[in-house]
Amino acid sequence: MRLAAVLALIALAVPPAARAEMAARTETPRPVTIAVIGDSLAEGLWASLYRQFARDPAIRIVNATRASTGFNGDFYDEPLERLLERPRIDLLIVHTGANDRQRAVSLDGHERALFETPLWYAYYSQHLTHFLARTQQRGIPVLWVGLPVMRDAAYDRGMRIISRLHQEHAERHGARFLDIAGFTADADGAFVEHLATGRGRKRRFRHADGVHFWEFGYDRVAAHVLTAIRARFPSLLPAAPARAELPSHKP
Repeated sequence: MRLAAVLALIALAVPPAARAEMAARTETPRPVTIAVIGDSLAEGLWASLYRQFARDPAIRIVNATRASTGFNGDFYDEPLERLLERPRIDLLIVHTGANDRQRAVSLDGHERALFETPLWYAYYSQHLTHFLARTQQRGIPVLWVGLPVMRDAAYDRGMRIISRLHQEHAERHGARFLDIAGFTADADGAFVEHLATGRGRKRRFRHADGVHFWEFGYDRVAAHVLTAIRARFPSLLPAAPARAELPSHKP
């Protein structure tokens, strides 16, 4: 009892400002929470970001991705709802579109429209607007990652249409858009399957399906995304450590 009384007296003798400073020093800072939402392209991006920060308690990378999804028939309502239940999301990364040349579904789910028809554009835009309006209403910062260059020319043409729609809607709702088409292509804008390492060897950059990335490729895209985050949301992440020069896109 006497010891407790002495300690209480000592605590009272410390000025309030000093006590507040001491308490702040002992508090564990809240981790920065970055969520990734989208299709199988986003799954690979999330995995790479997670590997990078898995041992960093100050950064939390949340997986809200789901393969075989897209804004042609989904608003990502369920994964977004789960994210909104969290106390705070510091940044939401959106990366999707690989499946979106399929028929678009109306908001009520009763009507469908073929790709590039007027109704397809209308339904698809409604889905994008619905999603972005929810994130904007909750004040969640969004970084929307565009689609990479694809190997098949006809498929890639569709991806450019979809990526432009993503950019238009994202920027209209205050989100930041990161175009990675040029980053994933060679100097002529063509699909790149392997990258030169600078030691006379090449590493696989893209998956054999001509759509997804190899693990090394996702790591490259993740590094590009992190550079954009540090530039556009400078308070979120610490400065990147010095790294060796990455392989070139030049064949």
